[in-house]
Amino acid sequence: MAANTKTIPVPAFLIISNLLCFRGVNYQVRHGAGSSGAFRGPGQLEAISAPGLNSLALRILVSSMAYGSGHTMAAQAIVDALSVVSPGLEVIHHDGILSSRSWLERFPASFYIFTNKHAHWIWRTFYYSPVFRTRLANRLTSLLFSRGIIGRMRDIAPDAVVSTHLSSTRASLKLRLPTFSVITDYCFHPFLFSEGVCAYFAASDEVREALVSQGFPRERIYLTGIPIRRMFWEPPSAADSRERIGLPRDQRIVLLMSGNQGVTPVGKIAKILKGSEAFLVVVTGKNETMRRRMESLFREKRIEGMVTGVFLDMALLLSACDIIVTKGGGIITSECLACGLPMVFYDSIPGQEEGNARIISEWGAGVRARSADEAAALVKDIINDPTRLKRMKEKALEHGRPKAALDIAEKVLSLLGVYHRAIPPKTP
Repeated sequence: MAANTKTIPVPAFLIISNLLCFRGVNYQVRHGAGSSGAFRGPGQLEAISAPGLNSLALRILVSSMAYGSGHTMAAQAIVDALSVVSPGLEVIHHDGILSSRSWLERFPASFYIFTNKHAHWIWRTFYYSPVFRTRLANRLTSLLFSRGIIGRMRDIAPDAVVSTHLSSTRASLKLRLPTFSVITDYCFHPFLFSEGVCAYFAASDEVREALVSQGFPRERIYLTGIPIRRMFWEPPSAADSRERIGLPRDQRIVLLMSGNQGVTPVGKIAKILKGSEAFLVVVTGKNETMRRRMESLFREKRIEGMVTGVFLDMALLLSACDIIVTKGGGIITSECLACGLPMVFYDSIPGQEEGNARIISEWGAGVRARSADEAAALVKDIINDPTRLKRMKEKALEHGRPKAALDIAEKVLSLLGVYHRAIPPKTP
């Protein structure tokens, strides 16, 4: 299918990408794991009002865009953190993609997911194109894709906006609202930069230096890490996690993440790892076809392990495992770091996932593979080398920021002048 993409006319491509991709995005976010609330339909606003003794007459909008689930999961983590840090606050979570009925506004998300499932070369071309890095491209896309968000944001009438995506950041700035931008990757693309933001929240020195090179004041960039779900704020121990899930206590456990789209060839990796004395856990998400295929493979090849679809308590699962094969998304890598889980990166999306894999590998918490064979070989080498495995786990924990969402919530309220706590609150 990827080979035919080059010759599809633009109007046909718009229709195909929206039909194939957007419905999947919509479903994934509305029912996403880790959300304390549930989206019941496009356009719904998820409001949290927690009255407390020190109720604040302040409405904060946490805005996301459903380009996959990562931006929305980060936004939900911030919503949860704000409600913990300041119980009297009114917090509204709004997703610009789910609330839109315009194909023009939905198209970027559909295009992104379609190309990364079927044709990496298209997204690679866009991401690394010099044109895509110019201020002109930045302003043109803002004009095209942020207009509808501006209207809906005006209707909500927030006092401040915390944004996990550039489109909602630019919409907020158009309305001259106090805007706080959260970067959900460990690398940075110049296209993400927006002038006029009150503060940026970043996860790496590379992102901070990139923002400074764009002319943004260093003192308004905070290295908080990427906000992750509440279940990761205090991850459980490995022994407790294995006991609760029912996994072997004295065996190396390798986690293979297939994901909803089933792009990564976990079946091939699982077959290569057979006989390595490791216990394999495969998570296929909502992809039922992939789940049935993997269950059949495990039975036929007599592979020791477990296959599951959606696993709700991912903090429990990641804490139980010794190593993971994953693509390199900003959220999953942050969750792995929080749990001290070493990573083998394979089949990363060009651009941001490749950047995440590179940086985390430089930290010593992961390694990169160019093929399924190399990924399996790296897994074998690491699990058979206790010293190397221990060192990678330590590096992961060193760079993990499980309470990034709480740090962001406190800093936002502090900068707004309504919160002055010196000690972070305990996780409930």
